[in-house]
Amino acid sequence: MAPDRRVGRGGRAPVVRVSGSWFLLTGLIVIGYGGYLHQRLPWLGARAYLAALAFAVLLGLSVLVHELAHAGAARAFGWQVREIRLTLMGGHTAFDAAREAPGRSALVSLAGPAANLVLALLGAILLRSLEPGGLPRLVVELVTTANLLVGAFNLLPGLPLDGGHAVAALIWRISGSRRAGVRTAAVLGGLVAAALVARLLLPGRVPGVTELAVTVLLVLFLLDGARRAVLAQRTRDRLAPLRAGDLARPLRVLDPRDPVSRALRLREEDPAFVLVIAAGAEALGVVDVQALGRVAEAGAVSTPVEAVLRRAPFGPAVAADLAGEELVRTAQELPGGWWPVTGLPAPAILAEEDVRRAVTAALAAGSRSRGA
Repeated sequence: MAPDRRVGRGGRAPVVRVSGSWFLLTGLIVIGYGGYLHQRLPWLGARAYLAALAFAVLLGLSVLVHELAHAGAARAFGWQVREIRLTLMGGHTAFDAAREAPGRSALVSLAGPAANLVLALLGAILLRSLEPGGLPRLVVELVTTANLLVGAFNLLPGLPLDGGHAVAALIWRISGSRRAGVRTAAVLGGLVAAALVARLLLPGRVPGVTELAVTVLLVLFLLDGARRAVLAQRTRDRLAPLRAGDLARPLRVLDPRDPVSRALRLREEDPAFVLVIAAGAEALGVVDVQALGRVAEAGAVSTPVEAVLRRAPFGPAVAADLAGEELVRTAQELPGGWWPVTGLPAPAILAEEDVRRAVTAALAAGSRSRGA
């Protein structure tokens, strides 16, 4: 598979990546649709392929506007937009939703189709000023129709379409269960796929090769997208119980000049203690438990804990109520591997290895319960 091409990032704008499959789609449009226009409108001559190329480029820009609308709505709610990706099946905007809520989720989902419908309206207005029969009018007609179809299709109430995400958010809001919303919208996505197949089987219809191929691609897209949405929700459910405050270890701070005997005494008091060695406000590292065990008992009083120091990357503090997907995402993105935890009655610290271990256990437990 050809690597994605990064085509731009301006200021606060998200990264835009174009998949190799998008260029394949552009080529297919130029060849296939250009040939169709040449056959149906012979007066165009070679310009039929030029019209098909213009249509492909403007269609790509329409998809980009669709995804930028998603990104703009997400950023309006304070969500971090990571990238926009254009592929054979259209586009996808990846973002990290902070404190996601049903209403916000629905608005972000509907922003994309709304942008396409606005483009279709602008195209209809522009058509009034273009002379019939000309190449510019033909291209504008094609793009206007495409935006109308893309906007309307994405509003269908089934995952992974934007309308499906809006339905999932609505059911989430009414029932209080995000899982119920996703599952219902996934079933509706399957029904939309079934309707597309049924359309081909209507009495008297003989679908052409192009229509058949497009329908197969759309059906596979819908079924795979619905399946992925259900799997993502299942993962979200498994990670939901994880909480920074529950995973944090109790913390004790030692001065580099403190004797090893004090560290040993604290370890005997509670083996879960993370013993941080700090000089003033600067954390230097943690006590190396293995090195601590190698210190002779006779030298424990005279040996400073600095001798058993293990350098550790400390990062910024995190809140004790940080949980679920947001906790995992934060652990992946924050610098350092040890983070002080705020909001607890006693000093505590969260270790990256503890988060990783808890995530692995949660996902494994979910797999076992499903297979049982």
